[in-house]
Amino acid sequence: MALFNRLSEECLTPEQMAAVADNPALMALARMDAAYLSSLRRPGQAGMTDFALLQQEALNVLNGHDGAAHVFQHVIVDEY
Repeated sequence: MALFNRLSEECLTPEQMAAVADNPALMALARMDAAYLSSLRRPGQAGMTDFALLQQEALNVLNGHDGAAHVFQHVIVDEY
């Protein structure tokens, strides 16, 4: 779980991790991360997330709005 959280915090997808994996163990971890993310998006699991993914989604929302920098001067994220 610590690795999956770190990948989320660094905004790395399982595909990006697999692309740079240089051994079978890292490839397996990339597949496990992909399976974990997929399990959160299964039908009937709508809205499932974890803390690291929630932080990533907040960043995606802010980055997706051009005017966000004019609205928010500071964003405080707990746990850092």
